[in-house]
Amino acid sequence: AGFGGEFIDEKKVFGHKPDPGFLYDPNVATAGTALDIGVGKKQELKISDLIPTQEYTGAAKAKSIGKEFDPKLAEVGVLKYGGKYFIHDGHHTAAAAKYAGQQTIEAKVVEVADDDELDDDFDLDD
Repeated sequence: AGFGGEFIDEKKVFGHKPDPGFLYDPNVATAGTALDIGVGKKQELKISDLIPTQEYTGAAKAKSIGKEFDPKLAEVGVLKYGGKYFIHDGHHTAAAAKYAGQQTIEAKVVEVADDDELDDDFDLDD
């Protein structure tokens, strides 16, 4: 469910609406940069706990990756803020894991400091 059409239905695949504004908040940029350079703690996360941050993830690419999905090789980059996990990198990989029937995925997690003030341009309660 959620893989029909040109793009996946993030709400059906991940259980959350996309929150693209999160990654553009200037206070999140440092944590995102840390992930980009390979910093982060490895964790096994439930795919249903991941909140997408891009509005459109191609269904064809996610299904293609999912057909040959190897959970030992898959990893997503995640930012943790307020007890929630936001996908920074790896939307197709996370969707492919779900398509392949996986419930969890390996993630590299960087926590955004609690004292970082985030803009109110996005809703953390979805």
